[in-house]
Amino acid sequence: MGKLIDYENYDKEIRRLISKEIDRQHSFMRWHVAVQAFLFAAIIHFDKTSNSSYLFFVIVGIGLLASILSFTTYLASEEKIKRVFYFWDGYRKIKGTSYFDYPPVWDNPNHENDSNELRNNDNYRNAFGDHNISCFKRLCLKTIFPKTSPFIFMIAWIAILIIESCPQLR
Repeated sequence: MGKLIDYENYDKEIRRLISKEIDRQHSFMRWHVAVQAFLFAAIIHFDKTSNSSYLFFVIVGIGLLASILSFTTYLASEEKIKRVFYFWDGYRKIKGTSYFDYPPVWDNPNHENDSNELRNNDNYRNAFGDHNISCFKRLCLKTIFPKTSPFIFMIAWIAILIIESCPQLR
């Protein structure tokens, strides 16, 4: 435990780990959107040139699978960030320091420990002001693109599947 307590740049390392994971999330999302765009282009091309229905179902299946995998990848990444915060909170607890004794490690105001620490400490509230987030901002934080894009694409693939399977809908 002694090396952890004496480590001076722990907050910088935490920032680096979080930044690396967020960069990874953005990379996953860029690839996810590229794959989905490619698959939609394949569907459009397929619709104009082929009468084979099995290929259509393969493309839709790949699109659904890519969406599911993208969402699980995003969840795994979020868990990695939570794990980093677990160690950050433990480090601060061992050192007996506050979140506000360091430069901000994370700019997400949804982190429960930081919000509670600010609300419950008059000195911090006087220095930083009240830390209230509107319901709309909380909703925006919970529905950011990496979290919702896989579902949007899943809905699109399911809609295409339903429309293609039911001739009366065309």
